[in-house]
Amino acid sequence: MSYMQLCTKLFLALFGVCTAVEWCVVPAGAAPGGAGGGNAAVAASGAVPAAVVAAIADPARPAEQVADDAARRPAEVLAFAGVAPGYRVADFMSGGAYFTRILSRIVGDRGHVYAFLPEEQLKNCAPEETAGTRGIVGDAHYANVTVLRAPVSRFRAPEPLDLIWTSLNFHDLYDSFMGPANVPQVVVSLARSQPPASCSRNRAICCATPPTTMSSGCSIRPSAVIPIRCC
Repeated sequence: MSYMQLCTKLFLALFGVCTAVEWCVVPAGAAPGGAGGGNAAVAASGAVPAAVVAAIADPARPAEQVADDAARRPAEVLAFAGVAPGYRVADFMSGGAYFTRILSRIVGDRGHVYAFLPEEQLKNCAPEETAGTRGIVGDAHYANVTVLRAPVSRFRAPEPLDLIWTSLNFHDLYDSFMGPANVPQVVVSLARSQPPASCSRNRAICCATPPTTMSSGCSIRPSAVIPIRCC
């Protein structure tokens, strides 16, 4: 069995076990600060890096996305993921670019964000589902963001990545509007962007996905964070 095959089997096994027994699931209501207070509570505790705090406070963020912060808790999940200035990050299935915008500000001029839009999503979902990502193309404020498009199982970044991020998306791979996708092949494509010989940084795939709720059309509501760390 090759390394990639082994990594894929291990990833899927851990994902399934952790989700089933809720070892890796943090219910939204259990986050510090309670509903609506997570960001403020964590930031006040000093647990959130300054770069993350500044990125969330960026005045260029759309008002409707800022309004979602209470539910999505970006301070908590991004502090947990360990993303930092200078990182090369992929936002896998970036959709409305909620996290793409924040990640762009965190990694800064020395880092880069690759916002990935699967061709299946572009073809089968309403345009507004991906308008946020498509709208930042050519925006000088997000000059460190590159939008990538390809079939979902052929994700490939042009350079090794420090973090692959996906939020409220992984379960969509099993839905009809995505094919459904060949999930093992998707995992292999993600793993290839994080070479095992280069683990000097904390590499992770963080999936914020409801473990038991499938999408209705192409829209998801947040209810849990499922962290899966590699290396």
